[in-house]
Amino acid sequence: MSRGDYISPGRHLPRGFRAFAAALGSGSLRGATPRVVAALCAVIALALAAPLAARASLAPTPPALTWSDAGAGAPSTVSFKRIVAYTHTDPATGAKDERVVAVGVDTGAMTQSGATTNRAVVYQRVNGTWQQDVINGVPDDSCLVDVAVVDQAAWAVGDSGAGNAGCDGTAAGATPLVVRFPGGGSQLGSAAAAAASSSSSSSGTGPTGPTGATGPTGATGATGPTGATSDQWQIIPSTCTPAPCVSLPSGFRDPRAIAWTPGSSPSSGYIGTGTGSLYPISNAPGSGGADDTVTIGSALVSTPGAAEIDGLALLRPASGSQSAVQSQPPAGFAVGLGALPSGQANGNVRIFDIQSSCSQPGVNGPCAQGAAFASAETSPSPPPIERVTVAADDPTQAIAIENLPTGGFAYWEPTGANNAWQRKSFDSGATATDVARTEMSATPAPVEAISGVDPNGRGGLLWESGGSGLWSSGVPFPAPLRSVAVVAPNDLWVAGDTGLIEHGLPPSSGGSVGSGCSSACSGNGNSSGGEPRDLGGGTSGGSTGGADNSPGTSSPTVSSHPPGMQVAVDQPARRPPPLSRHRRHRARPHRKRMPSRTVPRPAGRLLTDLKVTARPQVLTLVFRLTRPGWVFVRAMRTGVVVGQRPWVQLGPGRHRVVLRYGGPQPPNQLQVVARDLQQAKSSRPARR
Repeated sequence: MSRGDYISPGRHLPRGFRAFAAALGSGSLRGATPRVVAALCAVIALALAAPLAARASLAPTPPALTWSDAGAGAPSTVSFKRIVAYTHTDPATGAKDERVVAVGVDTGAMTQSGATTNRAVVYQRVNGTWQQDVINGVPDDSCLVDVAVVDQAAWAVGDSGAGNAGCDGTAAGATPLVVRFPGGGSQLGSAAAAAASSSSSSSGTGPTGPTGATGPTGATGATGPTGATSDQWQIIPSTCTPAPCVSLPSGFRDPRAIAWTPGSSPSSGYIGTGTGSLYPISNAPGSGGADDTVTIGSALVSTPGAAEIDGLALLRPASGSQSAVQSQPPAGFAVGLGALPSGQANGNVRIFDIQSSCSQPGVNGPCAQGAAFASAETSPSPPPIERVTVAADDPTQAIAIENLPTGGFAYWEPTGANNAWQRKSFDSGATATDVARTEMSATPAPVEAISGVDPNGRGGLLWESGGSGLWSSGVPFPAPLRSVAVVAPNDLWVAGDTGLIEHGLPPSSGGSVGSGCSSACSGNGNSSGGEPRDLGGGTSGGSTGGADNSPGTSSPTVSSHPPGMQVAVDQPARRPPPLSRHRRHRARPHRKRMPSRTVPRPAGRLLTDLKVTARPQVLTLVFRLTRPGWVFVRAMRTGVVVGQRPWVQLGPGRHRVVLRYGGPQPPNQLQVVARDLQQAKSSRPARR
């Protein structure tokens, strides 16, 4: 080893160890015995690892969740763009219901003539039952990209028009699409409840409603829901007659984000557009069967001028009298892209602070001002910040995400004494799609979550954090994730492509953490509902073929592993041998030969002879593949992912895979998933 291979003295080492590093680099310890040098190196390693271990032990850890298909029943042609969830409390009985609304586009919707089109969709979950709602008069080539739901209001925004297959509001011919549900979130499911009540009173028996979305029928096309038991969402028109009526303001186009102020009545909020405008909105539920009182105001003044607004997050109004709360404009954050006049500091601004009162001369009411940055934003063409979330009870606890032009993404948080926003790098390959968090008062501890798409663009990833800037390894999903909703620290929802909606909850007491792969892994991400999809934990096997050993037990597949570690191998079941073929040889004059028969050997296990060894922060797996295949490895510590090895294609023969994990404690659960290379294209794992 040359002198340049040693650590440079004074770099990355505490002051007490610099003398030792200098002596090691100069060769002064060349005469020391190997035992002395090894002892000194061990002391340095322990000293350097102590602060990291202390930091990991003090940081809150998000609870381990079991992910399962939510049972929405959406077809694989549906791509969900946004999901929201909140807890509704019945004012009469006090009963609580977790209500979920997801919006997006169905690329396989059918017109009355039988042609395929793209059509905006709304799915909701009320009282544990999913259904697809009706959007009255929804046009073809339409898409919804954001939704906001509180008890007093439920609105969604998007676009429609030719060329809108990619939900692009800037496409030629695109027109804005804003829909609302009369009565707000408190009235969701009212149509199904009324139909059930009518059926019960006429038949004398209680209804037995389905758990999936209502089946398609009617004039809305082959993929439209029935109108008898589905809620009816109304489109706010661009123009309307006769007056008075509510229509979209002049110049309103390309809506991308919507948010309501939580806990206010009537509800007030904003719609942000791709043109950089911020429109105030309000919704007061009607009484006695009357329709809601709805208003859409003129665009607010933005300083600096916003070029586009892609995300919104609002704060709960300050406590006070009801009249004071109603008169207080919403405050929060808007993110996107904007710029100050040239020559000024922070030339590019991408986070806007929506203030209750605006100090700009000549402006009355709320306005959006550029939020302070920890460092100057002077890059000539920065990417827009796409999503933002804030704890409704604390404006200093916010987080926003941006995708980098060079790949990967970063996140922003307000830090320091003045709560200036500071950028923090995160992932170098994946794409972030949404961010959500709990309130600071959430127990046992607040949780943040980021959804995204893996570097290959074929699967989804989810990261969680309990604070202190420490994030879990990305939990993989079978389809790209587009949105995440956090109801509580132990209650999360995700939605994405191929109709995927999954629910994350803590493992049931005494039950297993989950199986290797549910039916969600084989295609559109839907199953009958409730089947665990998490790769970590108790049982092994899955719908793709099943594992041949239980975790922690010996088998022909696992030959050795560290004590206390559960090892589960999920691989295809043995394939039956093909039909035998007879081959007859022509008899030669000089030699008489009997007919011979060749019987191919049956295809056995794909992965065999697995040996696992552990050392600090490293697991080494040695195994043999009997034929070409894909292999995925994931390590967990009591249900929390601490490290994983992405899908890798390997040929037949002996292989060695090294998996690095985080944290001071070694993992106690190991998942190894193997799939045949020749499997069907629809179920082939995404190669990373």
